[in-house]
Amino acid sequence: MPVTSVSRHHPVDVTNSILDAYAAAAGASLLREGFKLSIRTDMREWASILRHAPATNGVNPSFDPDQTGSALDAFWLCVEARGQVVAVAASKLIEANTGYYEYVRQGLLWCKPPGEEPIDILISESGPAGLLAHSGGLWVHPDYRRIGLSWLVPRLNQAWSQIEWGVDWIASVIFSDIHDKGLPLKYGAKSCRVLIDGWFAPKGQRELIYSAEYPGDHLLRRAANDLSLLHRHPDQKMRDLAPTRGQRHHQLTI
Repeated sequence: MPVTSVSRHHPVDVTNSILDAYAAAAGASLLREGFKLSIRTDMREWASILRHAPATNGVNPSFDPDQTGSALDAFWLCVEARGQVVAVAASKLIEANTGYYEYVRQGLLWCKPPGEEPIDILISESGPAGLLAHSGGLWVHPDYRRIGLSWLVPRLNQAWSQIEWGVDWIASVIFSDIHDKGLPLKYGAKSCRVLIDGWFAPKGQRELIYSAEYPGDHLLRRAANDLSLLHRHPDQKMRDLAPTRGQRHHQLTI
């Protein structure tokens, strides 16, 4: 199966200029609505928050060093209001030398238990290779849902992945209930492909799971469009700018 190496398609200064400007505008939007944003690297802190948070689907092992059994090159976005954590999202750098889908097939995305059989995925090719990013770990506190945080925070999370690591391809893993609402594409994925239809060891049950994918050029255009949107409507709230207002979408990715 061929392996496609990812590469940057834009000069670094142009890419970083757009991404930095978008990150600043998104952060300012959060600040205007009374939120505090910080970027943190202690992934055990992220995992601890999710273990004790209300209305979660559990802790994604992909971002939990105690479950992966190794240190992670990762960070997480922390959004606070009134001294309380109200939203998080995470991203980690992965080295997929034989291709992203092969990396998933081997179970390395979630760090499979010793002796576990390879994960049966439905994508046959090896996929983009090299240094890539996996984004997910989204959670929004029930009291702060439906106000646009689940639109802004994942996009800012992915933009920061590009700023931090210079990656040109990002992927997330999406469960079928979220996919069937059309949210991944509405919220900025370039494509969404069926990845797993069967036994999923990290949850100990059968699942229908999709791979939401974000090539670098697509992410850069999206950041530029979002930056323009934020600049054109500086007084509008996130809920007014998000494309799917009023829907439940507080845990898009794993």
